[in-house]
Amino acid sequence: MKKTIFIFAAVAAALSFCCGCRSHVEVDGHSYAMLTEREVRELVALARATMEKNSPRHASAAEVAVIRSTEPEIKIDYRGDCFGEAAVIWELRGRRIEVVFDGVLNDSDPFRRNIMLRVMQKHPDVLDFRPGRRTGAPAARQP
Repeated sequence: MKKTIFIFAAVAAALSFCCGCRSHVEVDGHSYAMLTEREVRELVALARATMEKNSPRHASAAEVAVIRSTEPEIKIDYRGDCFGEAAVIWELRGRRIEVVFDGVLNDSDPFRRNIMLRVMQKHPDVLDFRPGRRTGAPAARQP
């Protein structure tokens, strides 16, 4: 009897250790398992590899060197346990480069997630189009 209780206690402790090692996030009333630090580092490494592979079309060699050496901003939108959309973002000289992962974020199978590369030009937050302003049309002459 004591052996059976000991075995159940050991199994319960092992299960709580395995299941309890992940952090959880609350989204819309649901609790989802978050990626571990190692899995986030793997996503960043995969994002860097994606940029290096596609760099001739989207980034110069100097920008790829900056991407290799700087830490990106990471935004993750969870829709399930380690499932959702993760954006790995670099801000480079007036450009915003994003590598976006969608699907199962911690799976080694590349067919279980989509990878999208977005390169956007940064624009000023406010444009002043009033007549006579430098960025707007010239003021009309009064007759």
